[in-house]
Amino acid sequence: MIKLHLMIIDPQNDFCDIPKNKYQNPALPIKGSNNDMKRLAKFILANINNISEITITLDSHYRMDIAHTCFWRRGDNNLEPFSKITSDDIIRGSVTPKTKDNKKQIIRYFEYIEKSEITGLTIWPVHCEIGTWGNNINKHIQVSRNLWEDKNSKKANILLKGLDPLREQFSIFSKDTRKNKKCINRKLIKNLDKYDILLIAGESSSHCVKRTIEDLIYNSNRKDLQRIMVLTDCMSPVHGYEKRTRDFMSDMEDIGVTITNSIEVMSILK
Repeated sequence: MIKLHLMIIDPQNDFCDIPKNKYQNPALPIKGSNNDMKRLAKFILANINNISEITITLDSHYRMDIAHTCFWRRGDNNLEPFSKITSDDIIRGSVTPKTKDNKKQIIRYFEYIEKSEITGLTIWPVHCEIGTWGNNINKHIQVSRNLWEDKNSKKANILLKGLDPLREQFSIFSKDTRKNKKCINRKLIKNLDKYDILLIAGESSSHCVKRTIEDLIYNSNRKDLQRIMVLTDCMSPVHGYEKRTRDFMSDMEDIGVTITNSIEVMSILK
């Protein structure tokens, strides 16, 4: 029997375009994401006996996080969502951190990330704040996950990321330390390499999904990359990053990763 592992990246309320009301107000809704979660939930239920394991990552932040608007001040105001900050902005004083954290350490971190992120750090609305509705798993995934657990007498693996308020973290496989060194979770990657098929879904395809796949591909010992399968109808990009996401998927397909969807994948596996 094929050992099939489903990895769901950040299927959280704050990323889903759920209709707003006084009880639910997603902070960073991605167009199409709620339908992505419905399709993924349907896939889980249709394959409840075929999925060997499920891993779910959850973006989990403190309110005062280095990538949140309320962490920063421009003049007398919080920084605007989707602003970009560089080390030069902090040195010149055009933006300043509101916390009492060591400013020199923050500048060194920015200089470190600018080696790969030329444009600096993107500042997001406060999202996936620990303990809030927005941090919770989308209801469609929660229901299907519970049914899978009951049917198989197993638990889904829940992994938190983004807990360091002074470091950005898109991928569960890597994080930057306070000494500005990248730490790779090789134990987790090695465990996932044991499965015949690894399916990847979640939000957003332009950021957390992208970084997760990159870290996995470049640190895995798996030779058969075609057995890593990306379900493109169960993920969507942040607005403005559509082309970058298409280019990324094309690059992954070129090196052998299977780019598919929740309908076609089952015919591939037969």
